[in-house]
Amino acid sequence: MDKKKVKQSKSLYIANNKIYIDCYINKVRIRKSTGIKNSPLAFNYVKTHYNDFLKDIKKAKLAYMKYEDELVDKKLKKEEEQINKSEKEYKNKKYEYSFRVISKKVLEEKAFLKISTKRFYSSMRKQILNFLDKNNIIFIDDFKREHSVKFINFWKNKKLKLNSIKAYSLFLNMIFSYALQNDLILKNPFVMPRISDMDIENKKDIEVFSFEEVLSLIKNANGELKTFLIIAFFTGARTGEIMALKLSDIDFYNNEIRINKTLSTNKLIDTPKTKSSNRVIDMLDIVKQEFLKIKDNLLNDEFIFKKSRFLLRKEFNILQNELKLKRRRLYDTRHTFASIMLSKGEEPMWVGCKMMGHKDLNETYRTYAKYLPKKVVDRAVFLKDIKI
Repeated sequence: MDKKKVKQSKSLYIANNKIYIDCYINKVRIRKSTGIKNSPLAFNYVKTHYNDFLKDIKKAKLAYMKYEDELVDKKLKKEEEQINKSEKEYKNKKYEYSFRVISKKVLEEKAFLKISTKRFYSSMRKQILNFLDKNNIIFIDDFKREHSVKFINFWKNKKLKLNSIKAYSLFLNMIFSYALQNDLILKNPFVMPRISDMDIENKKDIEVFSFEEVLSLIKNANGELKTFLIIAFFTGARTGEIMALKLSDIDFYNNEIRINKTLSTNKLIDTPKTKSSNRVIDMLDIVKQEFLKIKDNLLNDEFIFKKSRFLLRKEFNILQNELKLKRRRLYDTRHTFASIMLSKGEEPMWVGCKMMGHKDLNETYRTYAKYLPKKVVDRAVFLKDIKI
């Protein structure tokens, strides 16, 4: 393309979190996706290399990815240098008293946990060490009682949800418990402040689909998305549990589905979320009929779904937009199952414990009590004929 024919008023815009270029060439408007996710770094790069993307988007995108990798490598190298520098400073103190060492030992004791749980703990450790380093809290006895409130405010300012803040607090408490049990400190200085739901600004209610919306979504879906929605809306299984299903998990004779594994976003097989999540659920007729349609094209040991969770989620979002529905998450199909079944009078024990894998009814009631049908009962009838 001739650069001279490109107007100087080059513009960029964002759609679906991707960066697009927008310009006129020979009085023809050109709009192209760069295929790059929006970020301050990416946006500035595309703006600076605008003409490169006009000439060859694929080549320009590869150049950006190489540029981004180089920056990441530099950052990692810098972080490694900082860690090495910090470790040298530890020589004047007992190294085993540092948060970095103690937290690592806590993680080592969690080696028996699920892969996803260990990864979650490892991520929390990294974030907690970040907070401690920023506040120059290097060793276990550097942490004082007043740091507890500072710790909570740190996560609140990051707009974390209540449950996430509690999880970080519990992990920090594990670190102090380990130190206490191994005589590294005399007293646990961490005090968990009381946090009410009102303190967390971004706490959201569960958003579910109505039964009419469910039927509309299924009728207008195609291929694997349609199959996924039928299973999800009418079993209450988690997204990862559904993605891990194989034909061998389907018992057509007893009309049951075995839920004994989950598939992570990076396609790693793991055990279900909790012990009670390992279960056998009922296969409703609407689900069975869908399985019968596709079973002849599947082998027992292959996954039912070939598409990734990312692609299914993308198709799901497009479908919601086409039907002009308020966008909800793919995972909200699970909440929708519970809301519909409970509101239609199905037994909470069957819905929560049998189908969804809750450990007890308390878990079901805690989340879905508002969907239970409320019977109108005339209370204290024996008092009606009493005159005082």
